[in-house]
Amino acid sequence: MHACVLALILHPRVQELARQELDGVLGSCDSPGFRLPTHQDRGDLPYIEAIVKEATRWWQPLATGIPHATTEEDEYRGWRIPKGSVIVTNAWAILHDAGKYAEPYEFRPERFLNREGNIIDDSVIRSAFGNGRRACPGRSLAEASLFIQIASVLASFKLGLAKDVNGKDIDIGHATSPRDGFLL
Repeated sequence: MHACVLALILHPRVQELARQELDGVLGSCDSPGFRLPTHQDRGDLPYIEAIVKEATRWWQPLATGIPHATTEEDEYRGWRIPKGSVIVTNAWAILHDAGKYAEPYEFRPERFLNREGNIIDDSVIRSAFGNGRRACPGRSLAEASLFIQIASVLASFKLGLAKDVNGKDIDIGHATSPRDGFLL
C-alpha cells in the first residue's frame, strides 16, 4: 500500500483519473449520495483495478520469490537442473521486463486497460505472488484488500506532497530502498 500511495503522490494525473472514476460510481465526497466503495464495486472501477495491478508490478516488496527445491532432475531450455537444486524466481526482472512492459520503471496503470477501458488479463502480473502450485494462496485476498484500501483512500482524500516551512513541496524522491538504510 505504501508504494501505491507514493506512486499516487508522484503521479497526480493518475490520482485525478481515479477520482473521476470513483465520483462516477460512488458520487463526489461532498455530495449527499456519496458512499465508500465496497468489493461489489470492483467490476465498475476498472481504473482502480488497474492501479492495483500497476502498484503490484511497479514496486515489489521482494525482488525474488521464495526459494524452492526441485524434487527431481529437470531440463529447462537445454540446461540440466539436478534434483535438489534451489530455484528462485526473479520477480523484479519479470515485472520490469521492457519486452513485456513499455517503460517498465514508469507508473502507468493504463497498461492494464484495453481501448474500451476494461481490464486486460495479464498472467505475468501473477508473478508478483509466485508461480505454479506454490504461488501465494493469499493473492486474491491481497488484491481485494489493496483494491478496497486504494479506492477508499482516493474516494476520501487528495494525496499530495508535504510542504516545507516556506510552502515549497518536499521532494520525497523514489528509491527502491532507503538512502541511508533506515526506514520507519
